[in-house]
Amino acid sequence: MKIGIYGNLFLGKRTGIGNYIYNLCKHLESFLPEAEFFIFSQRKPDEIPFGKNFSVIVEENPFLRKLPFSLWLRLFSFRLINQYNLDFFWSGMPIMPLYLDQSIKKIITVYDLNLYLVPETMKTLTKINHKLFFKKSILESDVVVTISKGTAQRLKKFLGVETDVVVYPGVDDTLFYPRKREEVESFLKSKGINSKYILSVSTLEPRKNLELLVESFLELKEEGYLQDFKLVLVGNKGWKINKLYQKIKRFKEEIIYLGYIPDEELPLLYSGATVFVLPSMYEGFGIPVLEARACGCCVITSNIPELKEAGGKGSIYINPQKNILKDTLFSFINKNIDCNKEKLRENLFFWKEEAKKLAKIFINYSSFK
Repeated sequence: MKIGIYGNLFLGKRTGIGNYIYNLCKHLESFLPEAEFFIFSQRKPDEIPFGKNFSVIVEENPFLRKLPFSLWLRLFSFRLINQYNLDFFWSGMPIMPLYLDQSIKKIITVYDLNLYLVPETMKTLTKINHKLFFKKSILESDVVVTISKGTAQRLKKFLGVETDVVVYPGVDDTLFYPRKREEVESFLKSKGINSKYILSVSTLEPRKNLELLVESFLELKEEGYLQDFKLVLVGNKGWKINKLYQKIKRFKEEIIYLGYIPDEELPLLYSGATVFVLPSMYEGFGIPVLEARACGCCVITSNIPELKEAGGKGSIYINPQKNILKDTLFSFINKNIDCNKEKLRENLFFWKEEAKKLAKIFINYSSFK
């Protein structure tokens, strides 16, 4: 069995979709030991720490290497892919290459319906790419994977497309678990965090609604509450964040912005936080919510189906509005409400179990040949 995988997602620092693809690939080989995997990329990834059955195929044309990722994937990647007599191509992005050999089964992953629900929060180029390629790519695919039941339902509603299988994001149980107090305190000290803190982990971009969190936190401070708390923000700088970033810099004594933090360090931040907050307008799932509760951290997040799948029965769900978030933070800090700590770590999703679902797709479709 020969499986092609879109490889640009392995370039640079891994977050979000990159983490999703990376962690599933890490376990696929154990379920498909006889398979050959070919990772197709515009540039050579810094690291592909998988087994011997993985090969990296890099675009050699210097002009094509400089194209936007989505354009290369849709219009030019077939030139490489068709050379390898593949049985499957898994895009890992909601964009499928044109002109693939008809014998190749096409598997696509849909993460969200941003284009239909919150288009104003998207990058301009991403919005254009999705308008041009998103629907067509999904309709061209043989197998459609979504990352939550909520995303599957929205896909059916907006495009009339049925999901073949839900493959959830997961956590690595050897990494994401509650850490010891001494270990946490030592790490926090190294990051200059010497007080209680409220934590949020996400790319800084409009859909995450971090301005709401910052404003709610600062207003509570001005009203005399949360005096011994800091707000800690983790994540890459995104887009359309000028106002938010200026506020973070202005109130740097109260808001600690750490930028990108690798997975190996995130559990220490989750374990030390008083509460994790993600007031997103919309998510396809919400990996940081799952990670936070795996580390035993209470979660406050938006009351939408996808985040409820990530947050389980132990989290606190709210409508993401300033007065509601303020009241909820105030009540939580003053112990008037609490998360359900007994259920916080119940029914977690793990990468190995989710990779098994993906492996079954390849196995089942191979048997039909």
